Amino acid sequence: MTDSITSDPVAAAKALAPQIKAAREYIQSECRFPRPLVEGLAQGNLFQLYVPKCIGGPETDPITAFRAVEELSKADGSVGWCAAIAGAISIYAAWLPANVGRELFGQPLDIRAAGSFRPTADARKIDGGYKIGGRWDYVSGSDHANWLVLNCNIIDGESQILDAQGGPVTRMMIVPRSAAAVEKTWSTLGMRGTGSNDVIIEEAFVANEHTCLLYDRRTVTALSWILVAANALGMARGAMDTFVRLATNSGTTTTPALMRDRTSVQTTVGEAEAIIGAARAYVLDSVGSLWEGA
Repeated sequence: MTDSITSDPVAAAKALAPQIKAAREYIQSECRFPRPLVEGLAQGNLFQLYVPKCIGGPETDPITAFRAVEELSKADGSVGWCAAIAGAISIYAAWLPANVGRELFGQPLDIRAAGSFRPTADARKIDGGYKIGGRWDYVSGSDHANWLVLNCNIIDGESQILDAQGGPVTRMMIVPRSAAAVEKTWSTLGMRGTGSNDVIIEEAFVANEHTCLLYDRRTVTALSWILVAANALGMARGAMDTFVRLATNSGTTTTPALMRDRTSVQTTVGEAEAIIGAARAYVLDSVGSLWEGA
């Protein structure tokens, strides 16, 4: 990729569309992305949209991030989903001290994160950090990830630590992907390329400075869900574009008349376009207001 594309994630996403479409059969059959596509997404900063500039990240604003994920999702829903999840998780790099982030993630920066916000395993407090182990499910993109960000229940001695409301205290643990094994549990009809398998860690040490809270006071949680909305709306746009091409060029088994010339099809397409357009406008307006306020 050229520097001009790399610095603009929306342009990078658009440029990757032909490569993504050419790889869709592989993505569907193998439940993962081909290596050249992974490298293209990484070079375009599409896995690390929210990483702060102080450690070498693009620190993408949410409107631009939305449009980048939307473009990927038009080409393939699984690619857009993995970029959305990795982008949402990448914001946790901002909770680390800048010197720790630069040392941990390297320069030039390369964060291809996968993870789970569900605390399905424990982290035991020890000197200098935590000892973690267990299983986390639905970890999208774990095959191409180089980092895992995993939520854990905190254990002190033999007891689980509870908060003032009696709920479990949890903490996000940032560990290299090499510390975990992937168990292939993702067997679906759709979105197969997300590779949302289980990850298992037998035992790993995580230093205190490589941890953070799931909901820190600085967290703008809406940023995560903006990208999920972009994935859904991008898939809807891609589906509509595909249908319109079909309707323009073909009839059905019962009549050679083009689908585009049928009143019922025209009505349904108009209704679908209105729904997609209204939803997209609402999200972008709400996100714009949120960002201006922030």
